[in-house]
Amino acid sequence: MRMYEHRVANTLRGARDWKQQTIYDACRKIRAQGGSIERKQGSGRPRTIRTEENMRRVEALLKSPPRIPGTHLSARKVASGTGISRRSIQRIAEDRGLKFLKKTKVHKIPVPKRRRETNEQCRVRLCDTNR
Repeated sequence: MRMYEHRVANTLRGARDWKQQTIYDACRKIRAQGGSIERKQGSGRPRTIRTEENMRRVEALLKSPPRIPGTHLSARKVASGTGISRRSIQRIAEDRGLKFLKKTKVHKIPVPKRRRETNEQCRVRLCDTNR
């Protein structure tokens, strides 16, 4: 196996300026993981903000209760209230399938005016009252 590593090291060193020890370390790591190049489960920086408790808390603040629409908070207000960054709030909302929609002004829906009586109807009404 060591001879194979040496051959790999020589071919890779020609393509890039890698040290031979780096290639040996990579081969040893692959061999130790059973031929897999995937990271070990649980390796890396642990999540501190996107915990399940924080995600539930943020989701409750971002969603309005069904019977009281319009009582939800914006991402900026949730971030200042919880101490979680605004970008983390956005990521949590994305994970939960929520969207931030901006309120926009739209034109007022016209209410139909009451029809005025025509001249003819007015004359008829006045005639009826004067009789």
